Amino acid sequence: MTLSVGLFDDLAAAGGGDRSDLIDCAAVRASLENDGIALTPPLLSEAECREIRGWFADAARFRGTVVMQRHGFGRGVIFHEAR
Repeated sequence: MTLSVGLFDDLAAAGGGDRSDLIDCAAVRASLENDGIALTPPLLSEAECREIRGWFADAARFRGTVVMQRHGFGRGVIFHEAR
């Protein structure tokens, strides 16, 4: 399972530490293969979620965005980090 390096680097630097013990990767993989969906326990605290929401106000943090509707991929926006 690959996670966003920038996101987790920022959180680790802010005291978030290693979170790899929070996910049973084998169970997630099995659920994805069998059911096409997998649930995990919460990975971020409410304070961390608030911090991340604040990142989106800083356009310099991102090198680009993809508006999914423009490409026929449903709804939503993907932001690509600049680093």
